Amino acid sequence: MAQAPSSPLSPHPSALLFLVTGIPAAGKSTFLAAAQRHVLQRDSISGKVPLFGGRCHGRICAVLELDKVLADLDAATVREKDTAASAGEHKFSPRLWRRATRRLLELTQSALRTCIAGTVNGDATENAVVPMVFVEDNMHYRSMRERYYQVCRTLEREEYSLQSSQKDPTAAGQSRQALIVLFELRFATPLAVCLARNAQRGNPREGSGKEQARASAWVPPPVICSMDALFDHCYETADPADHAAWAPCHWNEWQWTATTQPWGLLVHATQGAEADEMCPTAMSETAACFFDVALQRPEAWDACQEQCRNIARSRLQRLRDDEQMDETTRLRRAAETVESYTHQLDLQLRGVVHAFLRQQNQQKAYGTDAAPTPQRAALFRRRIVVAKKEATQQFKVQLRQLNTAKHERIDTITIDLLGSGIDDIQESVVQQFQQHLLDLWRELE
Repeated sequence: MAQAPSSPLSPHPSALLFLVTGIPAAGKSTFLAAAQRHVLQRDSISGKVPLFGGRCHGRICAVLELDKVLADLDAATVREKDTAASAGEHKFSPRLWRRATRRLLELTQSALRTCIAGTVNGDATENAVVPMVFVEDNMHYRSMRERYYQVCRTLEREEYSLQSSQKDPTAAGQSRQALIVLFELRFATPLAVCLARNAQRGNPREGSGKEQARASAWVPPPVICSMDALFDHCYETADPADHAAWAPCHWNEWQWTATTQPWGLLVHATQGAEADEMCPTAMSETAACFFDVALQRPEAWDACQEQCRNIARSRLQRLRDDEQMDETTRLRRAAETVESYTHQLDLQLRGVVHAFLRQQNQQKAYGTDAAPTPQRAALFRRRIVVAKKEATQQFKVQLRQLNTAKHERIDTITIDLLGSGIDDIQESVVQQFQQHLLDLWRELE
């Protein structure tokens, strides 16, 4: 009979990982800057803030932002080319975006590994300081957020293996097991507001020097529309506004929200003119509400404890599944995983196409200079159909290659890796498809 690891649960997390998500120009980076200022204003010496109603304290150890990683990669790419020839040619690239998201994940894993190394055997009292890592990315697919959740579990297993390899088994069994708790902070800003903010950043192809630096975060409107259309909200109900679990804070609209994801979800949702407030004062209030209200509510501690219990249960269930699952069941589960992802890919490609066509129709309706002629618009639609078929075929070919590579050993961990591998392929195919549509779109301009 499989047994769960004997290390006791910590009275508080070993580390907290906050995923700050939302479509481009939703306010994520502005919030992170305000959050860091708020922490320093509270305690400029130690940088500590109370967590979970004073059960422990936290300290920001790392703030990782996609835009900064993108800027670093973009600068490195420009240095590899002729700078003079590249002037004025800076443009949005889904391929570069994908590289940046991978690099962001690597940086997060490194930061978390450093954090838990110093906390697993540290202070277990209410005076303990929990390291906090904030990661900003769009993460419009659940699989993108799930990847960070799995990184947390991997780091926990690494730490447990390290403890188990100690010479004194008794000491290893009595040490507290690492637990990294993940919370998602989602900015549910209206699409129209995000498009307006993005337009203020300017098109990087239309400027130079300081104007291009300011426009480094600019994203083509069709891409923002497709992200909004494809965003996996993962709410427990179709209409989260009617769900009882939406218990709004009394200040600035942070809401603990029921979700189908295995981590806590905190949504910042505003409507109308309120959503377009980007002044420092407004975002400072948002940051203060997050630390002083949302993280102190009972729902925060409940979500933390529930996640810890679920992690412990899943560890035991994984051991039991590996004992009981025969080869037929393993193969069936692997096949079901592939079938499910194939259907998801089709829906995602349709969503990307819909967003691009909607943007095209809006340009036509408003009579903008960029609106294509009817003939070129029809050609664009025909090429989209061809591109979608090619993307689907590419996905199937890569799935067959992945299945062949993972055929020799199939257990619960391998099935999870299969899903992770499909996630990678799926995101790559969608982003390549998006790049193809962007190239076609630019031909029409």
